Amino acid sequence: MTKPGPKKNVAASVRDRLMQIARTRKEDFNFVLTRYAMERLLYRLSVSRHEPAFVLKGASLFTVWS
Repeated sequence: MTKPGPKKNVAASVRDRLMQIARTRKEDFNFVLTRYAMERLLYRLSVSRHEPAFVLKGASLFTVWS
């Protein structure tokens, strides 16, 4: 049986990966961070029991299509 390793800072890891994506795509980090937050919120809503009560529309829908 293996021992669990030291706890990792997941938030810092996600931030570092988003920073790398922003650099690679030459996009503003705040834009990438905001888009990630919106996508995670939509994902969490989609897997919740409240999913049938929401409809994706507006500019967010265009992001899904492209």
